[in-house]
Amino acid sequence: MTLKLDLIDLAAAAEAIASSIQTALTRNGAATVIWSGGRTPKSIVEPLGRKALDWAKVTFIMGDERWVPLDDPASNEGAMRAYLAGTPLEAARIEGLYRSEQTRQQALPQLEARMADLLKAPACAALLGMGPDGHTASLFPGGDWVSLPPGQLVTPSEGPADNTPERISLTPAALKRCDAVFLLCNSPEKQALYAAAADGADPADLPVAALLQPGAPQPVLVA
Repeated sequence: MTLKLDLIDLAAAAEAIASSIQTALTRNGAATVIWSGGRTPKSIVEPLGRKALDWAKVTFIMGDERWVPLDDPASNEGAMRAYLAGTPLEAARIEGLYRSEQTRQQALPQLEARMADLLKAPACAALLGMGPDGHTASLFPGGDWVSLPPGQLVTPSEGPADNTPERISLTPAALKRCDAVFLLCNSPEKQALYAAAADGADPADLPVAALLQPGAPQPVLVA
């Protein structure tokens, strides 16, 4: 039996994310949003830019990063800053994961403490993508992230050997600290992967299944 998925379009996702941000701004005077790397954020910038929000009080946390300088074409944070340039969202603060002149292991305690502070109150929303192997953020099949200590928020991660393998990523424990999770699921192949995850796939084999852990917000699927 094929699982029927409920999906919303990009405009509806932008509306929902904007509503989450406004609720956080009204309640706390600030809002935190987790955005995955790659091309995932690009699609939502334009519709979000039409929303009248106080973007200067919004912090975007990068959900994952390749361990390269910001001016490297592979940098997620560098791409994110380029996407926001010239838009109202440019006023927001971007909290990246890369630390220059440090290895990932050297930077890990500092990053862990920083994320614990930023996510003390849950992020109002997270926008995540999914790869053709079912990875989300930089949580890849077979990675060491599946055996992390409970509650660890940041982890080094190994990506594809042909595409900047050294990465750093928020963990499922960090992604659980969100009021709402929006997952780009914009192809039949990705929808089939999500259906398999929802049917009980092992996160070690299909990492997107880690978003379905107990106590985590049910992902909203975006077509």
